[in-house]
Amino acid sequence: RPAPGYPGPDPGAGWLGLDESRLILAAKIRSNRGKLIPGYRAKDVMAPLHPLLALELNKMFREVGNIAASSKIPVSVIYIPNREQIMGDGNSAPQEAFKAAASLGNLPFLDTTPAFRAEADKPGLLVPDGHLSSRGNHVLLAAILAELNGSDLLKGIR
Repeated sequence: RPAPGYPGPDPGAGWLGLDESRLILAAKIRSNRGKLIPGYRAKDVMAPLHPLLALELNKMFREVGNIAASSKIPVSVIYIPNREQIMGDGNSAPQEAFKAAASLGNLPFLDTTPAFRAEADKPGLLVPDGHLSSRGNHVLLAAILAELNGSDLLKGIR
């Protein structure tokens, strides 16, 4: 059941209110499961997005933007860099793809990469498997809060 005051997704839509097959497609492509794109490797995520993935990402963000606008629920896209980007790889192909897709859905976009790169102890931001450490999560939260404090979203809540 939808929360009070929230109209809920269209009856014909999936459980998220959009065609979640796009989410599944993006996940399968990213994880290299299903071999949806012959020859695609997970490390290729740092290259310009494959046209199929870019097309589906754009469609998905447009749908999320439409749902956000029609339901008056604010949605933002927050980009969290991978290990290579935190350590200094200047490749911004993933950010550019997500930023462009967010723009198509009129969704605010926050790239948290600069916050991570500004840290002196970059290895301390990650645990051995590449996920964020406690310190890395603090950096992420600080970047998000700084963005929120500079927006109109929190006005009237404080």
